[in-house]
Amino acid sequence: MTLFYYKGKNLSGEVVEGVHEAQNELDAVSMLRQKGFYPVKIRKRSYTFYNIVRIIRRSFNKIELRELAVFCRQFVVLLRAGITIIESLEILDKQSVNKYLKYAVGNVIKDIKKGMTLTDAFKNNPEVFSDVFVSMIEAGELAGNLISVLDKLALHYEKCAIKSGKIKNALTYPAILGMVSLIVAIFLVVNIIPVFEGIFSKAGVELPFATRFLLIISQHNISLIVLFSVLIVPIILLIYSITAKGAYFIDEVRLKIPIWGRIKVKALSADLCRLLSILVSSGVPLLDSLRIASRTLNNRVFQKELALIQKALADGKGFAEVMNPDVFPSMMIKMIAVGEETGNLELTLDKSADFYENEVELMEERLIALIEPVLIIIMSLIVGFIVLAVVLPMSGIYNFY
Repeated sequence: MTLFYYKGKNLSGEVVEGVHEAQNELDAVSMLRQKGFYPVKIRKRSYTFYNIVRIIRRSFNKIELRELAVFCRQFVVLLRAGITIIESLEILDKQSVNKYLKYAVGNVIKDIKKGMTLTDAFKNNPEVFSDVFVSMIEAGELAGNLISVLDKLALHYEKCAIKSGKIKNALTYPAILGMVSLIVAIFLVVNIIPVFEGIFSKAGVELPFATRFLLIISQHNISLIVLFSVLIVPIILLIYSITAKGAYFIDEVRLKIPIWGRIKVKALSADLCRLLSILVSSGVPLLDSLRIASRTLNNRVFQKELALIQKALADGKGFAEVMNPDVFPSMMIKMIAVGEETGNLELTLDKSADFYENEVELMEERLIALIEPVLIIIMSLIVGFIVLAVVLPMSGIYNFY
């Protein structure tokens, strides 16, 4: 699939523009004509450039996860009350407090009035609505259960907000301790340790190893090199992750990180099973369901495997038969195999999603509970080493005199 930037105009003079994934330029033109617009401009858009723009926009457009959860909840309430999608969005637009969300919802309303689908309208505002959000909305539109999907999105964002809050709380104390320790360490290394070096060199006594180590760091600017690396390496990784090859490599590494990799695999499996269950149970063909699910999962390794599965299914092979056991959990493969054999694929997918969601929740709670004590232990070891580097020379001076 190739990314295209398009701009179209209809007989009334209305202009529509955005980005669209298509096989080729003709498909992008066909999409515009189906909506009643004539193509004015169609250009290929680099995924790398597009991702850079999205990152820059999202860094400025700060929208809290709780705000997205509230947006979805309110959207559900309005739709259940029988209010149309356009009217619901207009109500949400009027009462939105966040200016970035308000602007995005306003754009969505304009695009829908121009004849675009709800999915395409949300897709044109990637700085606010993520790929997961857009793909879930697409699933809801195709399956005819938009309300159910919005309900699940609200629950997803609520859980993410709670998890994010727990992680911030767990990191607050270690972060403060780390900053204070760093300031004290720099002061000791720059102002105190060199004093001991002069005294010991005059007395002809060798400095302890801990003190010599800190002196080497201060004299050779190793601390500046480490600090520079800490700042530069993430930037290099960010730029590398924007490229297709880099994004795949980083996603592959994430799945192999001890503990966190297992959590990530199970979380992706839960998301995949949940979305496939919603789509298949609503009558959407499995191939189309896999195509939508592939865009929802934020991992290139899983996306590549799903693309291979789609090709195999098109050749007449079974779903579970072609799933890679090195990527997907073995229990998930067995559950899907049972679902295919019994004809209850949507039920086994739903049960698998429940199981992995519970597993992920338990594992994340344990991991978050471990973050604070582990970081405190690490900081204590660093501070203890620095204290030793200062105390040992003082003891040596006392013994010398």
